[in-house]
Amino acid sequence: MYGKVVRDWPVTLAIFTAGVSSVLLVVTVLFGFAQLLDNTEATAAYLKQIGEGQAEIIKEIKQISLPTNSEGKNGIPEGYWKCSQCGKLNASYVGTCSCGKNKE
Repeated sequence: MYGKVVRDWPVTLAIFTAGVSSVLLVVTVLFGFAQLLDNTEATAAYLKQIGEGQAEIIKEIKQISLPTNSEGKNGIPEGYWKCSQCGKLNASYVGTCSCGKNKE
């Protein structure tokens, strides 16, 4: 009733190869996303540690006082000048404060 079916092997192999390649591509992409998520969590934990470390360093810096062995006018240590814009104490060799105001 039905005629003999002849399989076209090159087309069959091409379809099989395309299917396997597609599956491998999907698996690779999913594995890549998993790695990104793992790295994101690790990076967030690392940044949190760095932030805590920086907070400790900032505390230590705030505890360090400027030399007060020879104070000049208005309680400003000799060799320093106070910025009129932000109030920061700058060394005499600094010509511009970090806020952008020039030494007066």
